[in-house]
Amino acid sequence: MTLSKLKEQVDFLVSNGHGTDTVLVTLSESSVGARASTGVNGIHSGFDWERGQIRISTEKRIISYEKDRDKEMLPRREDYDIGTRIRHLILCPKCENQLRKDDNYCSRCGQKIKSK
Repeated sequence: MTLSKLKEQVDFLVSNGHGTDTVLVTLSESSVGARASTGVNGIHSGFDWERGQIRISTEKRIISYEKDRDKEMLPRREDYDIGTRIRHLILCPKCENQLRKDDNYCSRCGQKIKSK
């Protein structure tokens, strides 16, 4: 969704009497009663790697199921036969980025890597 499309939707809601309503982000988790949600702290433009993006900061951490980068995960190992010898690759379990054997974190996605 673009910022201009979001603005159209917000302007529509404001013009229909919702200008003082609380803004919440719906979470994809089970709840009893109203849908699980978290509040919005702010909205800002991205910078550096996030240039060209609009970022929304939330009150609660939002992570995908089993996607918490702080949870240590074992790296994935692939063996390739390159003729006279076998090459061993160590890969990030989240993004498939090639790792060095002494890496504690993936340089691409930040996943914490469990050392053996």
